[in-house]
Amino acid sequence: MDFSISRKSLPVRCPLCGSRKTCQRFAALIRCRECGIQFFAGYQNLPKSTDLYGQYYFHGGIYRNYLGEANRRLRRFRDKMELMRTVLPSGGRLLDVGCASGFFLRVAKESGFEGQGVEISTIPLDYARKVMGVEVFHGNLFDARFPDANFDVVTLWDTLEHLRDPQKVLTEIRRILKSGGVLVVETLNMNTLCCLLLRGRWPLYAPPYHLFYFTRKTLKKLFFSTGYQLRRQFPIQTYFPGRHGPRCIRYFRVPFLRSLLGWILGDVILYVAVKP
Repeated sequence: MDFSISRKSLPVRCPLCGSRKTCQRFAALIRCRECGIQFFAGYQNLPKSTDLYGQYYFHGGIYRNYLGEANRRLRRFRDKMELMRTVLPSGGRLLDVGCASGFFLRVAKESGFEGQGVEISTIPLDYARKVMGVEVFHGNLFDARFPDANFDVVTLWDTLEHLRDPQKVLTEIRRILKSGGVLVVETLNMNTLCCLLLRGRWPLYAPPYHLFYFTRKTLKKLFFSTGYQLRRQFPIQTYFPGRHGPRCIRYFRVPFLRSLLGWILGDVILYVAVKP
């Protein structure tokens, strides 16, 4: 797809802070000069999310075979759960927003949580319910209408960058989190050497799926504006150019690499925040 744009087609206002001071960074990526958030210029004119996340997305397009990667994805989530062990409660009610096939919910259940998911796509839904054995609401977070202060933990694994209004979603999550509840967000980080060098060829620059592009600074601002306090950050993954395309290093089990390289090269970062 061609996502090149002209200056005339730039959005008039930043979708998060409302500022008119925007500039083009590269390709169809726009940066707000006021709050620093970066976003895909055409995010307002996309088809319905249910059309975007169909068969192509999970099988043969973005993923070769998402459901076929179950064992590998379960192992990764178990490693991440161990990484977060000191910042999560020992149990309670947990909601995974954008849970896809329910892999993390399965791991959360193993760790003593009462897990529940929300997913807009019908492709992974039956697998989550029948194979992973987890409860999933089909629709978006607002359609689910969860009660106030209903969850101890809410997670968004590689979901926040897909949302058309991340500020509104984080505000809704704050409503359904208990006081002192934990918000876990894994998302991309643009303030990284790989992004600086590759620009529009950066593996995580992926419109029309990835709509918002964060740095640690802009995500901290977003947490603050929606009523959260940031507690911990964990570098998760770094991409680097390989002979046959981008390769990645993952830091789940390697504290030395996380401390040495993660803050300079971390294309993906895991954030843990709390509702005061």
